[in-house]
Amino acid sequence: MPETTPALSRRQALTFAAGSVAAAATATLAPRTALAHPTTQPHTHADTFTQGAGYYRLSLGNVEVTVLGDGTFPFEPAHPTIGTNASEADFLQALDDAFVPHDHVTGHVNALLINTGKRLMLIDVGCGQAFGPTVGFLRKHLAALGASTADIDTVVITHLHPDHIGGLLTDAGASWLPKARFVMHETEQAFWSGDNPDLSKAGVPDAMKAGITQAAKAALKTIGNNLELISDKRTQLDPALALYHCPGHTPGHTLAGLYGDAGQFGYMADLIHFPAVQFAHPDWHIAFDADPEEAADTRKRVLDYYVKSRKPLSGSHLPFPGVGHIAKHHDAYAYVPAIWQYDPTASTHYQSKLPAE
Repeated sequence: MPETTPALSRRQALTFAAGSVAAAATATLAPRTALAHPTTQPHTHADTFTQGAGYYRLSLGNVEVTVLGDGTFPFEPAHPTIGTNASEADFLQALDDAFVPHDHVTGHVNALLINTGKRLMLIDVGCGQAFGPTVGFLRKHLAALGASTADIDTVVITHLHPDHIGGLLTDAGASWLPKARFVMHETEQAFWSGDNPDLSKAGVPDAMKAGITQAAKAALKTIGNNLELISDKRTQLDPALALYHCPGHTPGHTLAGLYGDAGQFGYMADLIHFPAVQFAHPDWHIAFDADPEEAADTRKRVLDYYVKSRKPLSGSHLPFPGVGHIAKHHDAYAYVPAIWQYDPTASTHYQSKLPAE
């Protein structure tokens, strides 16, 4: 890996810090209260099933899964933020191979909503204002979907980076998840709760490391006693939702598996940050990885699983609507986006009959 770190813009570093300071100044969330069955029910008939500009539904039979777009942000600079262990020439060639303009390298941010009819569960809460004005649309898209945020009883935090916890509060500093419990892996909570989280292997400037750490600590303070920690490699949180500890990007980085009576679906969180490059070059690191080598090993291991299982999946940073499959391509991988389904209830596209892990 090069000795130099990305010259990420001063604006980006300050954005991280400012977002974390704002969160730290707020009170902790009020203790959650018990919920009845959600008023937002899964859609089971084509005449009630719609897709939207910022949300994309799919059906696993009795379980409805919705990808929620939170927006996009520019990678500044694109290299070596992406491909810290690759030369700039190789990185630019990879952009050319993927038809990506050198001056328009964009990251996408998604979250996931799971509706079982009995529970409404959210995976991550988006950026909020942490990455500027082109992100932070998760709550707007939830409203367009018709989901009642008061019905969300569980929020899974895949890890404590700002683009996953920056949307915890409204712009006015109020909670929009008054009844939710928050779930994360105990390794993640322990890492960021420490006095000096070890980010020595991350390739971002010290100012950004401080901002990321501050944001994580502020999020933990905000969540307060509404936090539930999991500790196993695999945790069955609900019949429809299993969580998998997959470290590297952060020590407690967590992926999800979704299970319905008509199919299965995966959510790979931050396994991939920039699909145009990282599927073709799975060994290339990203500057935000706490342990880049472990992150690359985890990435290849999990991608191999999805190649063999042929299960559909989504991810935090796949281009919206962020649903597709993983194929093997020579010694690397390829992302195969799913065909847009206007009526997923009538589709067999997602109906994998593979047994649960």
